[in-house]
Formats: sequence, C-alpha cells, structure tokens
Amino acid sequence: MVAGTGVFASRVPEAPRVLVEITKPSLTHDLVLASRVFALHTLPATLDNALKTSLSLVRTLGMPSGHDGDNMVGIAVQPGATRSPILAEALT
Repeated sequence: MVAGTGVFASRVPEAPRVLVEITKPSLTHDLVLASRVFALHTLPATLDNALKTSLSLVRTLGMPSGHDGDNMVGIAVQPGATRSPILAEALT
C-alpha cells in the first residue's frame, strides 16, 4: 500500500508517532488489523535514480489492489523485527 499522507503526530522526541490513514477496502487494512504491526517506509524524492526507484515502487505497490494478486513479487525485502517486510530500496 502507498499512503499519500503521513502526519507526524508526536511532540515528544522519545516517543515518535506517525498518523497514517488506511482505507477499509485496502488489503493492507485487513493485514494490519490481523497482525497488529506494520512497517513505515519513506521513499527518496530526488532527481536521480532514487526518484525512478520511488516511482516504480509507488506504481507497483500503490496502483493495483493486493486483492488481485501479490504486489510484493519481485521486490527486494527482508523481514523486520515484527516480521513486516522491509523494503531494501526505501530511504528509511
């Protein structure tokens, strides 16, 4: 899933928080509710290959529905501490 909006929701540096809206029809909504975890990735937006990579990830993960097939096929990931997939090409 690609969120168009993520808002920093914490004023305390020791407790960083981000507000991300996920629509109920999204497969990601169901996956987050079932697992109670998710990974947040930020993508670079610069004028080099990073922007091309970011746009490719947005098209792959944000355009087709996960209900119609596995959007993660062919994307380099590794499992994170919560077992959420961590994208190898994300900035953070």
